[in-house]
Amino acid sequence: LQATQTREIELLSEISVPLGTLQQGILLKKDGYYSSNHAEIIHFDTQWRVSRRIIIEIDKMSRLHIGILSKERNGYLVAGIIDLDSYERRESNTRIVKINPIDFHIEQVINFSEHSKYIDAFIIYKNEYWVSYKNFISVYAESDPGVLNRLRRYKILTGTSQGIRIKGSKLYVIPENNLMRVRGMPNGIYAYTLDALVPYDESLLNS
Repeated sequence: LQATQTREIELLSEISVPLGTLQQGILLKKDGYYSSNHAEIIHFDTQWRVSRRIIIEIDKMSRLHIGILSKERNGYLVAGIIDLDSYERRESNTRIVKINPIDFHIEQVINFSEHSKYIDAFIIYKNEYWVSYKNFISVYAESDPGVLNRLRRYKILTGTSQGIRIKGSKLYVIPENNLMRVRGMPNGIYAYTLDALVPYDESLLNS
């Protein structure tokens, strides 16, 4: 599977953010910007001033890591969460949460533990959950409210993503820079054409 890569960009502006963090990237919405940092979600207004922030708590999770934020069509924030204590013990304790962006109330918690012990970069696209982990992007759908079933997965060159988005006909992936160094590939934003993605054959011939 080939990917095109964007290697040169033009710097248009640079903004100092005195308060808050942008550790897990930026989610742009009409009312400003959202970012996550371990167990915290921060909202910045359109002038990059911290408007509100909250520490997320989930039952049976002791040390949360909130991954890249995404959003649903209804405007809810959506995030994958790893319990780092469980992960360090090689146990699976992961969730997908939907959060009201106005009051940061958690509207839904989906237990993702049976599918993976890791979830960070993912998006919701056409009511499907696209999750990046290791050399695959796996696609899930809700069979019942809060119950996910894997539909298919795609093998990609760029490994576990630090961010993914779909826009137009492209799947855009930001790979982890250490992995790119190991694989002899340049850092950057990689674009996969959606129509060229072929579901991975799960047969023994490809194991």
